[in-house]
Amino acid sequence: MTISIVNFDTKDVILDCLASIFKYTKDIDFEVIVVDNGSTDGSVELIKSKFPRVKLICNNKNEGFGPAHNKSFRISNAKYFVVLNSDVIINSNVFFELKNFMDKNPEIALVVPKVKYPTGDIQDIFRFYPGIKETVLGALYTFNIIDKERFFKYSTRNCDYNKFKILENEYAMGCCYFLRRSSITEPYLFDEKFSLVYSEDADLCYRLKKQNFKIAYYPNASVIHYGGYTVKNKKKQDYGLYRKIRISFWKNKFYFVRKHRGFLKEVVLRIIVATAFAITLFFKLIRLILGKNNPESKRNLQLYWSILIYTVFSKPKQI
Repeated sequence: MTISIVNFDTKDVILDCLASIFKYTKDIDFEVIVVDNGSTDGSVELIKSKFPRVKLICNNKNEGFGPAHNKSFRISNAKYFVVLNSDVIINSNVFFELKNFMDKNPEIALVVPKVKYPTGDIQDIFRFYPGIKETVLGALYTFNIIDKERFFKYSTRNCDYNKFKILENEYAMGCCYFLRRSSITEPYLFDEKFSLVYSEDADLCYRLKKQNFKIAYYPNASVIHYGGYTVKNKKKQDYGLYRKIRISFWKNKFYFVRKHRGFLKEVVLRIIVATAFAITLFFKLIRLILGKNNPESKRNLQLYWSILIYTVFSKPKQI
């Protein structure tokens, strides 16, 4: 088994992640590969000194989530490949449990465990595949057109996370994927045309689904996930990079739809997103004129404008 972790200035969490892996993972042969995306927080040096068993691959720049994991994937010969976020901690022999499950269920290509916050609350990890439906639903909820109860009624989040499930019309966020390597027929794990981060996990699940592989949710095993550590960290320390990450969210959504749904649906999606951000910008400009905005609101205004410009004027990516 290969455990692949991507690190980008996550010193505060990746050391705990690695410590938990080596403490609790037993009765299974495994290797840990950390791909560093140009960190400057000293995390690489600490990993070298504290965890000599870890194989380190160091990039000179932030190559993104997918390309980094692909480097691990290409040098791994293990039967099972684990995609693990650096802000995940395990507190049981979870990978041994997942391996046993996969050994007994050869029709399953990918299994995800139950994911909890550090508080013990269960994390919502199911999502609609990127597209018009989930974008409209999110917009209606964001703009208070539908209330929380109706949002959760129509959302895949309204489910029982204590029950086993084969994912049909949704995917699970990729903070902890336990993957059967033989199910990947392409020379890569993640499509590297996705920018930085977001939607690569949806694309992987969709590709497996198109090949008639099954994706399972197995609640008998669980991990702890802080959630969004890199994005939150960069919002405080490097707003320019945070802005690029937020724009990549929409870039990748458009690319996913074009790749799997077709050009016309991408056009419709762009029209919906552009309209939503144009309305948002209008009301935020009114607040700015009335002097009701704070510095954070002004930065959000610039971010929304950048997303609107990208949505309207950017050239669709080639498939």
